[in-house]
Amino acid sequence: MPDPVHQGRDALPTEAWNLGLAVVPALVDDQQRPLSPRQHEGRSAALAAYALYFSKFVQAWRSEGINLYAVHPQNEMALNTNLYPQCVWEADTLNVFLRDHLLPQLRRDQIDIEVWLGTIANENLAEYVDPVLGDPKTAPGIAGVGYQYGGQKTFLATHQKYPGKKLSQTETECYGGGNSWDQALLTFGHMIEDTTNFANSYFFWNLVLDESGLSRWNWRQNSLLTVDRKTETVHHNHEFYAMKHLSATVLPGAQRIAVQNGPLLKTVAFRNPDGSRVLIILNDTEQAISAVLGAPGSAVQFDLPALSMITLTLR
Repeated sequence: MPDPVHQGRDALPTEAWNLGLAVVPALVDDQQRPLSPRQHEGRSAALAAYALYFSKFVQAWRSEGINLYAVHPQNEMALNTNLYPQCVWEADTLNVFLRDHLLPQLRRDQIDIEVWLGTIANENLAEYVDPVLGDPKTAPGIAGVGYQYGGQKTFLATHQKYPGKKLSQTETECYGGGNSWDQALLTFGHMIEDTTNFANSYFFWNLVLDESGLSRWNWRQNSLLTVDRKTETVHHNHEFYAMKHLSATVLPGAQRIAVQNGPLLKTVAFRNPDGSRVLIILNDTEQAISAVLGAPGSAVQFDLPALSMITLTLR
């Protein structure tokens, strides 16, 4: 069987491997059973082995030239619906794993990688965030918090309570494979809302699906690209361009800056390291909007069509 890591790596230009990856290396516990804080002392060896697996996982992938910059302990750690690989963690057990096993293991192995608390799909800080970031022994080793779905409502509250932690929107809504303009507008609006509320990064769930639109779990879902295997063509879906509005203009190291919205209710602005300023605007109404962009040394009048995404860059 071909090695997918080498096969994929060899198929891409060298510069593509400058991309960084944040991953959930594995699942824990047999038969996807919930872990209980009352059991963690008896599970110490299992948690230690799991931490060692994380370490070996990172080392193995990096040895192939793949830049893993962050690990999360578990995807959607509160869910166990058996619809896709899941495992429920109770907060106390998760904190024990991070504090007493994963963080020390990575230090012993001299692995420089960010450890995040995620991914979290609910908005209750007390369920996972407070037990981990409230522990003075664990908190210094946690780089940030990853939220998705319902957890997105908690970006601002998390920043206000733990201002030193980075925040990431770790999964867009998957929708149902329609890849429609209306869904792209919703995603674009979420990017504006989340970055306004201190999210530092934003991840789309499916980069590429084939013409069936089916994910690995046999669900129809949206994707940035659709590859038609029969016609051997690639289609750039609407959300590809929604993501490109930010990814092509807001550079690494950019800082969000204040903006007075005026008639533009959904906007966010950034200053890039090169000094350029970027204004991201969503008009999700059925009416065109006229506005004047005023900035030091310039004033630009422009129209926003109904149901549109707009990006303006001032250099």
